[in-house]
Amino acid sequence: LYGLSLIENNLPTENTQGVDVTELLDVEVFSKKYNYNMVQQNFVERKSNDGCKYLKTLGIETISLSFRRHGMGIAKNLINEIQKLLFKSFEKLSKIFSSNLLRSLLSKESRWFEQGKIDDHDTVKYSFERAVLLRREISKLEDNDEDSVGTSFLEQCREYITVIGNVLGLARLVRSGKLYTMNQTKKYFLSLSSSDQESLDDDDLLHAVAYHLKGIITQADYELLQNFYILFPALSLTWLDTSVRGKDMLNKKFQTFDAYYTDDGFAMGSAFIVEVLNQSAALDSLKWFESCCVSFAMNRKDMLGSLKKEIEINSSKDKSSLLFGSKQTSEGSDNSENELSRKRVTVKRLEARKQEMELLQYSVLGARVFFTSPTQN
Repeated sequence: LYGLSLIENNLPTENTQGVDVTELLDVEVFSKKYNYNMVQQNFVERKSNDGCKYLKTLGIETISLSFRRHGMGIAKNLINEIQKLLFKSFEKLSKIFSSNLLRSLLSKESRWFEQGKIDDHDTVKYSFERAVLLRREISKLEDNDEDSVGTSFLEQCREYITVIGNVLGLARLVRSGKLYTMNQTKKYFLSLSSSDQESLDDDDLLHAVAYHLKGIITQADYELLQNFYILFPALSLTWLDTSVRGKDMLNKKFQTFDAYYTDDGFAMGSAFIVEVLNQSAALDSLKWFESCCVSFAMNRKDMLGSLKKEIEINSSKDKSSLLFGSKQTSEGSDNSENELSRKRVTVKRLEARKQEMELLQYSVLGARVFFTSPTQN
């Protein structure tokens, strides 16, 4: 320009980011409006604003742009807000488990499973049918006085656990964005200060948060949540219904529910709670995911066998009608086609639910690595 050779100032010429870091200071609102993707390490807006055709996202590069604009000091404020909401959500979850009706039901379920382990020499699995039964029993708890949890208990638990997971995902994203920003800018300096170098070599933030929460949880909280692991199968079924419904909405023109393709907050939050409560071994002993996938596979196999038999029956009817010159009534033919269509849809739904449960299994196993100390590996 004008024959001048200008030095690149590395300043952004326009606002290319979707979400500014200042919007994240209200962490509670953010954790309910966005869904976390653990593999891609980003957040996707659950529902766009009215009239908007696009969804906002938040990733490492996006948050790095915000740090470069507002300075690295805002990261500390954000982490403080994250910790406050994390402890607040954990306290709310503990309060839900204070119901005597629920504690009695979970204690009974835990005693049943432990007795089964003794009788079957640790080969017993927590069955899918047992989880459905427990879920049904919880839904029968009447909303009576302060001691009762009501029919929305599992949904409330799922929401609190998802918020905890989203908050932890945001903490992980902030740390990654901070390291990314420092690595991008350090080439412009001859040397890093000692404080910056310590930040680059800092221990994993998620493990530090889990360790800190273990230290401040009271014995009463541990007693209230001592049977959390036995409730996880019923909670995962509630998450499964919500996740499948959210993905189904992606293909519908008129959406009556939030449509989304990812929701790893529940897996992240569950792994964190299990680690904080030292219930990892107890959860593994349930062999829940193995039992659940076997149940889905058996149901799918039975439905496929029924579908194959139905097709053979219809085929033999068609051949006999051609042989003897008779014709099926339109009503009978329509009923047969409707039954075949229904069974095909059921098979697809079973396969989708099986894949979704496997995805939850892998997400929980992956998230547990974040909260495991190096000495445990």
